[in-house]
Amino acid sequence: MLNYIMLLGRLVAEPEITNGETTRCNFRIAVERRKSKSGKCKTDFFNCVAWNGTADIIQKWFHKGDMIMVVGSMNMEQYMKSEERRTAPVVNVREIHFTGGRKHEEPEPVFVEGVSDIDTAEFEKIFEGIDVPF
Repeated sequence: MLNYIMLLGRLVAEPEITNGETTRCNFRIAVERRKSKSGKCKTDFFNCVAWNGTADIIQKWFHKGDMIMVVGSMNMEQYMKSEERRTAPVVNVREIHFTGGRKHEEPEPVFVEGVSDIDTAEFEKIFEGIDVPF
């Protein structure tokens, strides 16, 4: 049998850490579905939980709005609310993957020490007569 889930989405709030015997990180991600024929996109929300080292990494490196990929299994977590037993689906995270910066974050320019601005004429001369795919 197989219980495997892989999701790519954005954190909808800051991750919440609980320290005890083990470190637990609760967070929620929004995952867009494929666009329908009408061109509209629906969003699903998934509650996730990560443990120990993975929880520490999420707390340190991920914040509201950040894109994250999680790999794990879907579990049904039981809890009590108003003296009533309830269940809710939760993604038990085994792996996380960095996928880039925040949604509206502008990339910073990259400067390499010892390399000055390239003269465009020199650049064009290098690729003169070559079919470059870009």
